[in-house]
Amino acid sequence: MNATLSSWAHVTSGVPQGSVIGPLLFCIVLDSLSPLCTNTTMIKYADDVTILHFVRGPREDRLQSEWNNVQIRWSTNTALPVNPDKCAIMNFVTKKVLLLTPVCVSPDEYLPCVTSTKLLGVTLSSDMRWQQHIDNVVSRASKRFYILRFMRKSACPSHILLKAYNALVRPLSLYCYPVFCNMPLFLRNKLNRLEKRALKIIGDVPHTPHEAMAEKSCLTLFDQVEADSDHPLRECFLPRAPSRRNTHTLRPPTTRTKRFKDSFIRFCP
Repeated sequence: MNATLSSWAHVTSGVPQGSVIGPLLFCIVLDSLSPLCTNTTMIKYADDVTILHFVRGPREDRLQSEWNNVQIRWSTNTALPVNPDKCAIMNFVTKKVLLLTPVCVSPDEYLPCVTSTKLLGVTLSSDMRWQQHIDNVVSRASKRFYILRFMRKSACPSHILLKAYNALVRPLSLYCYPVFCNMPLFLRNKLNRLEKRALKIIGDVPHTPHEAMAEKSCLTLFDQVEADSDHPLRECFLPRAPSRRNTHTLRPPTTRTKRFKDSFIRFCP
């Protein structure tokens, strides 16, 4: 206030878990953490850090240097220790002949390699398939059906049950849908069967189908990408020449694989 500053003071306690300001303070501290190599990208969210290290050959495999940068340099400077027990490596290998060097934590300890992990609520698998993520979604959603059954036994009208479904169950299947929208048909049918199970409890009431809501979320994301020139997904598309028939400024790129063709880019009008 009034161009005055308070004096510095030593903080002797931490921030209570679940506070509103906690994630903000972590973001301020993590802002000083940056990758060491040009082929490394960091995803930082509150107190979680995910390191993406792109390797095309043995010379580019410098993940050990990135780990030392985090564990030794940054951790020491910020007085925030890194817990190796909560760290792991997951390899997405497209070249089977590529051998990656394990990351050493101590002379007798290495970071473990896992085949699946969660990133911001999405289950990623090393084989780049969505089977495990969809199974987790169906399992979590099925556990919430007891709320609908309990409300049905309490003689709640169908429109109230539909609101409860839209608030408690449907968000699980729609969360980050553009990420895994290239899943095969049998996994898409699993989500559709999940909705049919819910509708048997809710009853015959007008509703927007799951597929329509999912596609709408993808189209909304594309509109955001097209409107924001600095959007991270902007590089997934190519500029489109202006025309009278199509007013969009972006077009999908030429795809080489079916996985890429069926991804989020297919929602480009």
